[in-house]
Amino acid sequence: MQHSFHRNFLHTFFGILAIMLIGHATSQTPLEKKIKAKPRFVKEFEPHKIVGNLFYVGGYDLASFLLTSDEGHILINTGMVGYEDQLISNISELGFRVSDIEILLVTQAHYDHVGSLATLQRISGAHVYATKHDAPILESGGLTDPYFGPARRCLFERVTVKREVVHNGIIRLGSIALSVHEHPGHTRGSASYSITIWDDDESYEVAIINLPIVNNSDPICGVDGKKLIFNSTYPGIADDFFMTFKRLKKMSPDIWVAAHAKHYGLHEKYSTGSPYSAQTFLDPEGFHIAIKAREKVFMTRLLHQIAAKASPLLTEK
Repeated sequence: MQHSFHRNFLHTFFGILAIMLIGHATSQTPLEKKIKAKPRFVKEFEPHKIVGNLFYVGGYDLASFLLTSDEGHILINTGMVGYEDQLISNISELGFRVSDIEILLVTQAHYDHVGSLATLQRISGAHVYATKHDAPILESGGLTDPYFGPARRCLFERVTVKREVVHNGIIRLGSIALSVHEHPGHTRGSASYSITIWDDDESYEVAIINLPIVNNSDPICGVDGKKLIFNSTYPGIADDFFMTFKRLKKMSPDIWVAAHAKHYGLHEKYSTGSPYSAQTFLDPEGFHIAIKAREKVFMTRLLHQIAAKASPLLTEK
């Protein structure tokens, strides 16, 4: 009798479990099945023209940008592992071919921006360019990243870096002349890019920015918040942040975008189906407001970490 009860209980239990799992699976998108991530990281979004030959081809929050020319294209950031289908679809929807991508760039060597880099490299045959300090992270699949690397939860497929780019260097492809700005801190090799873009006889100074953000703890990746001082995430990280803020304050873009859509207010500036206008993303004041806000957060975190270290010393008798 007891064995019969156990059998019936187990059949019922596993039946309910199967229904729950099936229901959960059918409620997820294909990308959500591949990636354990924040919902906004896997949500899709409409590709669109930003200005001139610069296009948005990323998702709802993880931004990817396509710079086009008659002699090939440059793709900046590829999103997470499994993002390649969305990227390819978005690029095709705009009338471009992935096979015409010649150069792959990144703003930071973190899993949520480079997870599909190796796949896009294989599909397109493009070369990856990166800064001196982000190149080793890309080539190790994230293992050498001093922040995410040790926990080994948020790694990605290794890629081969063809060329290192440097601060104030220029990447040329056809009519594209893209300036490189090393903005370390978020990663030691973080980079931003700037370019003059013409649209309907008007020129615009455009910047693709990697904002200097101090990471919070990330339970998905198994890491605490970034340490700026006293056993810092990497040596000299605080100095890097100071340098990056100094460099950013010297920039004055008419139009700016960033590695995350929310950082430059994409969804406040653009709605699905909106007609194209070169004025849509015009926001010179917003750039400086964003930099000041990030600097305030950085200084608050830095002072908090200093105070936390000093507090036990001050209370010692």
